[in-house]
Amino acid sequence: MHNKVSVVITTKDRANDLKHCLGSLAGQVVSPDELVIIDNSSFDETKKMVENFAKSVKFPVCHFLQKEVGYPHVYNRGLREATGNWVAFIDDDCVADTTWFMRIKFITKNFPHLAAILGNSREYFSKRTLSLTKSLVDEMGKIGAIKNRLISDHEILDSKNIAYNKNFLNKHGIFFDVNLLNYAQGASEDCDLGMQIGLARGIAIYDEKMTVSHKDPSSVLAYYKKVKFTLFNHLIYEKKWHTLRLQYLTQRPFYKKMELIKKFIDRYKLSFAASFLVIFNLAVTFFYIKILRLSLKKEIGKISIAAYDKR
Repeated sequence: MHNKVSVVITTKDRANDLKHCLGSLAGQVVSPDELVIIDNSSFDETKKMVENFAKSVKFPVCHFLQKEVGYPHVYNRGLREATGNWVAFIDDDCVADTTWFMRIKFITKNFPHLAAILGNSREYFSKRTLSLTKSLVDEMGKIGAIKNRLISDHEILDSKNIAYNKNFLNKHGIFFDVNLLNYAQGASEDCDLGMQIGLARGIAIYDEKMTVSHKDPSSVLAYYKKVKFTLFNHLIYEKKWHTLRLQYLTQRPFYKKMELIKKFIDRYKLSFAASFLVIFNLAVTFFYIKILRLSLKKEIGKISIAAYDKR
């Protein structure tokens, strides 16, 4: 099978979300070739639930325990354990559309030269203001990075919904960088991998039909905790790739942001009140990020991080 696709889920203590994700994979129009679950030593019912799920489906399901904590560790384990020449990652708090895997199979079969395929992520909690705000912030990060489906800025590659060409990664010695764990929790590991793909001149595309719904934080505490966590890890990544990132200089014009906001409101059919709250929270978030970025940059400035701009 020239385009065998292994689906990989990394998880830790989120059995309820994982169950929902697995249910969406069981309902695919085209069944996965293989499902690999990397369990970062969960203490809940994850193992038992996965065992029961494996008995209920016809495709192979493999469950592996990963003791070393950290995003790069679990994602690298997923790449190692996957037997397919393509590896499709989906987060445990995502729900895949019924045609998600079929779309991946179609693209990998017809465009085997690609290094990565980034899918579309919608918001699962479409009635929760903060969840919608987080989803909108993520979408704004993609402005200017995609032109006619071709990804020009590999930094936007997102492991919550993506398929990697494992042969390409192996050929160029590309892996999730565990050294990021020396400075933070290793998040932004997908941005880091994307930059490695770009440096190796890998071709990545965006496919809007390869869709999942993602469960973003909905409470105030969880939302701002996530924003701070994400920013700190991303600043570590930015420092590592500082010189090469300057070559991209992806432009995100104000009018493009306004166009996106309008499309976002129309897509979720938000009322005037809901639209106002999302836009208000968006403004507060950007203000918060700006202040936090200045504060964290002083802290990160004291850290010596080896650059990865030349290999």
